[in-house]
Amino acid sequence: MEDWKEYKLEDISKSIFAGGDASKFSCKKYKTDTYSIPIYANAIENDGLYGYTNTAIVHEPAVTIAARGAGTGNVIYRDKPFTPIVRLISIIPNNNVNPLFLACALQLKNLSGDGSAIPQLTVPEVKKMLIKLPSLNTQNRIANFIEKLNQKIALNRRINRNLEQQTQALFKAWFVDFEPFKDGKFVDSELGMIPKGWKVGNLSDIANITMGQSPDGKSYNECGDGMIFYQGRAEFGYRFPYVRLYTTQPKKIAEPLSILLSVRAPVGDINIAYYKCCIGRGLAAIQCTNKCQSFLFYLIQSLKPIFNQYNGEGTVFGSISKEALSNIKIVIPKIEVINRFESIAKNIDRLILQYFLQIKNLESLRDTLLPRLMSGEVNINTITE
Repeated sequence: MEDWKEYKLEDISKSIFAGGDASKFSCKKYKTDTYSIPIYANAIENDGLYGYTNTAIVHEPAVTIAARGAGTGNVIYRDKPFTPIVRLISIIPNNNVNPLFLACALQLKNLSGDGSAIPQLTVPEVKKMLIKLPSLNTQNRIANFIEKLNQKIALNRRINRNLEQQTQALFKAWFVDFEPFKDGKFVDSELGMIPKGWKVGNLSDIANITMGQSPDGKSYNECGDGMIFYQGRAEFGYRFPYVRLYTTQPKKIAEPLSILLSVRAPVGDINIAYYKCCIGRGLAAIQCTNKCQSFLFYLIQSLKPIFNQYNGEGTVFGSISKEALSNIKIVIPKIEVINRFESIAKNIDRLILQYFLQIKNLESLRDTLLPRLMSGEVNINTITE
């Protein structure tokens, strides 16, 4: 087995420093031809993207560690020029250290702890961290293997976003702009002009709504005992939630493919349950009464402006009741129109689910192999040869 040697991080880095104040940089919220350099801060969301500037501080591949706030310890590999701010720690490794390999090694250190043990990180602390390294050739091979998995995961995510955007555009064209029906007759309604034969009703006219109820906290566990349990939007991912908790005493149940709607702080975010699960008081599970679940999903997406009213200024704790949710006014098309849309959308949604499950399998493979590769327990040659 190849020898792995331990080094202080400062001994294998060209530079380790913390980002400065945001006010020192000219910043735009959106990317332009002039302001094209990303500015990163300590946040977790959107990889810490703060905005864009016209000057890069870091010009070569590097690793950043969030040093403040809820994201403390979050490690990200950055392969393009950027500018760090607000004490975000940047590490530019020596030429004999692969930056992605270094990022993986630091991620395995779990620098975030339990969320309270490390309220902040400092540059002197980071400089003294110990890292085990194999030869540069082995680092490169491990990093390339991980990068291929990450690229496939990223590709699947892009495909899913594109598929969903296409279906959202189709829903808008049919049920907001009424494009396929413009040559027909329209009638006035309390929601404006709608195609003749359509009607205005309540959400409950086409949907069964189950409000969540949290089980006894003593029944919670993370070891897979009992039923999957989602407390609220904290477990939400892109379209499908992350599995974090289980309960042995489920109370309110969501069936597979139920729409999960956040009904508390904030109201209106949605995911889809791909397994049967228990839902807590922060969620509602919604099923279409005529089995047109894809139509209902995109319909509920379109209700976001209504949900936002429950999150408005002056609302101490945004929430929506079952009664208010049930009574939301919607345009209900003819059933044959709904069925025609459903026949298109459900096939796209099946593809999205397939790509999502591929992502989960790839993430599981990566997360299982990574610590074994990074410790030398598994030889990269046995995987790639």
